Amino acid sequence: MKEMSRGTAVTVIAYRGKLLQRRVWEDSGQGVMVCSEEAYQHALMTGEEPLCAGFPKRDIVEVIDKEQQPRQNMST
Repeated sequence: MKEMSRGTAVTVIAYRGKLLQRRVWEDSGQGVMVCSEEAYQHALMTGEEPLCAGFPKRDIVEVIDKEQQPRQNMST
């Protein structure tokens, strides 16, 4: 999977197969640090680092265009 830039919307597989919509904060090569949309927007407004979780890239099931908003029907 190619490198993703900050703000790219992704769908990740979390514990027990739950699908979550998240924003990429940092791409470290084989893994990515992601945060919720709310945490991402807060970080942009305040300049503070968001609370993130790390996922291996194999757990990313969808990459959404950076300009698109994540779908609202996914759990947060």
